[in-house]
Amino acid sequence: MIGIADWAWLHSRDKEGLFYKDWSGRADESKTPKWLLNAACMAELYARISLIKGEQAN
Repeated sequence: MIGIADWAWLHSRDKEGLFYKDWSGRADESKTPKWLLNAACMAELYARISLIKGEQAN
């Protein structure tokens, strides 16, 4: 799951940084409407990944 999240971060966002509906990045969704819920999901996913890795905030 970590690899998929990293791939989506690098390859499936538009120029404003909003995520595409399809995280594979295969389809160009740069001109389609985006959901902020997808961005919120990524913030929560990365927070959980840091817990899994045992990282701590300073």
